[in-house]
Amino acid sequence: MFNKNFSTKFTSSFTILALSFGVSAVHVELAVAAALTTLSDTQSSVKVNTLSDHTIQFVTPTGVAAGTNIAITFPAGFTLGQLSFSDVDFATSTSASCSGFADATLAASQSGLTWGVATSSQTLTITSGTAVIPANRCIQIEIGSNATFGATGVSQITNPVTPGLYEITIAGTFGDTGTISANIINDDTVSMTGTVPQSLSFTI
Repeated sequence: MFNKNFSTKFTSSFTILALSFGVSAVHVELAVAAALTTLSDTQSSVKVNTLSDHTIQFVTPTGVAAGTNIAITFPAGFTLGQLSFSDVDFATSTSASCSGFADATLAASQSGLTWGVATSSQTLTITSGTAVIPANRCIQIEIGSNATFGATGVSQITNPVTPGLYEITIAGTFGDTGTISANIINDDTVSMTGTVPQSLSFTI
């Protein structure tokens, strides 16, 4: 026959053991950032030590919540100079297809549906006030004279003086992350040469 006293003692001992090791008192959740997709950066010039516009595009799997930011960090060698919100266009598409963009209103600081733009050393940060971007939307950020919404940009980013492969990182409190490779070269001009066969015809 099952001993009732043994059952009570066993249950009490197990409860004490569980509490001692915090089995039922601890709950841990891990937040994992999602990887951005369809990343690209189109530059107006990839020549060393040259001013360049940038058109950065990427799809955010998570989206952007109100009050969070997107931080674009250029590696050492790039010079952001005197970039301001008027040198930046920030737009989103209605799907993961990077087309049909709608521009957002930008200012030096975020407020309501207006996004704030700030630069610090190598990083351009775009911060939401109350605006949100749904998941799986394509985001486009134009930097330089190609930023024409509201005002035309006048400041551009200067390329590194040393040719090579550089990685631009995208992160921030919105959660998703990704990198874009930029190949800076000595000369971005393209020359073509060819030989055209000669012919001579005449009639007597």
